[in-house]
Amino acid sequence: MKNIPESLLQSCIKVANEAPSDLKSNISRAWAAFDKDRLNCLLVDKGSGPDGGTAPDQVNAFKGCLFGLCFFHSVMLGRIKYGQQGWSRKYSFNVGDLTICGDVLEAYLRKSKTVVPWQDLRYVFGEIMYGGHIT
Repeated sequence: MKNIPESLLQSCIKVANEAPSDLKSNISRAWAAFDKDRLNCLLVDKGSGPDGGTAPDQVNAFKGCLFGLCFFHSVMLGRIKYGQQGWSRKYSFNVGDLTICGDVLEAYLRKSKTVVPWQDLRYVFGEIMYGGHIT
């Protein structure tokens, strides 16, 4: 059947499959983008690193920062329903933006073994990665 009659299409029920836009759903969807291996990516096998492994504190810091990043990403996604109010243009943030930020977070935490560079991360994520899309 190549052609469907227009009258039949007009009388049918239309279903749209859109992701929910509430904060809880956005956080769940953002957090689901990272599997267990990714959450424990800073763990090093015993003996393979110079210090014999990464401290659990750094892994916990990574998980905490990543959750904060997922929350921030979810707020940015929820912001779309208000249109361009307060922004000069509309940009639809996607999972790619979030995973790139997760890569940057991992690189920063690998570099600084003892302290979480909060000011650097806040600037990179807020002003460059997400803020750079909104001019």
